[in-house]
Amino acid sequence: MSKSKKIKRTATVDTFLLILSGELTQYDRRQSKSKYYNRWAMGHYFDAWYRVAESVDAVSGSDSPLALQVLLDALAANFAKRDSDPEKFVLPPINKIVKKINAWLTDGKYPSYPISKVRNPK
Repeated sequence: MSKSKKIKRTATVDTFLLILSGELTQYDRRQSKSKYYNRWAMGHYFDAWYRVAESVDAVSGSDSPLALQVLLDALAANFAKRDSDPEKFVLPPINKIVKKINAWLTDGKYPSYPISKVRNPK
């Protein structure tokens, strides 16, 4: 028998961008059930996501702390923060991805991809 090698997973900037796109999509889907839903909001979310992706393109395949700090700075530049608490963003998905980045940097916890809990409307 051969020993199985454990594959070391790395969370690159691209990994976090992929997870962020899933978080944004699911957030919009949950908001679509609201009475005051903005049907154009998803376009705005992904416009900001695209600007973030463009600004981190040079470090997209890296998992270094410096590259992830560039991603955090790009998120701060393209998504609005709360007036009452400047450490938090207005959109909950951005707060989630920031927590996942910080968990990776401090504890080495690999980020999980969000699984939808919303059923398809019939």
